Amino acid sequence: MDVDPTGSTAEDFVPSHALDALHLQIIDHFTAVLKEIADGVRKRTGDLAPAVSTSVHAPAHRRKEFNSWTIGDCLEYLGTKQVLRTSTPPLRVFLLRRNAERGWRRGQDWSRQDWMNALEALHDVGMKFQSGVLLRSLEAVMPHVFWIFNSPMRPTGI
Repeated sequence: MDVDPTGSTAEDFVPSHALDALHLQIIDHFTAVLKEIADGVRKRTGDLAPAVSTSVHAPAHRRKEFNSWTIGDCLEYLGTKQVLRTSTPPLRVFLLRRNAERGWRRGQDWSRQDWMNALEALHDVGMKFQSGVLLRSLEAVMPHVFWIFNSPMRPTGI
């Protein structure tokens, strides 16, 4: 019997629906953009010292080196600098990569309103931190989101 020693990875997921493919692209792009915003804020505010805390009560972003921050860590840090809009689903959950944490879903598993809420939360981050890159990226992706949602949907069987 052959056994795959590496197991399933995040790259094993092949999108079977336009929303799945778009969701993966959004996760990849906006995770990088949010990490750049968090890094810029860290530099402007002088939070550059390696703030690795061993306290279980310290925020998650204080217990890790910046290079290993997740999307949740970036959003948590940004939330300490500006009050961010809460959304349903939480933005950190909408932007989860497969197998990263509990809560991951395919793009087609989120409702249209979930998509709009997450994109509005991203817009809020862009406005609060004056990120032209994030705001222009949202402007570029919105026509694709509307086009996919206005296209006839068919079940994928998955």
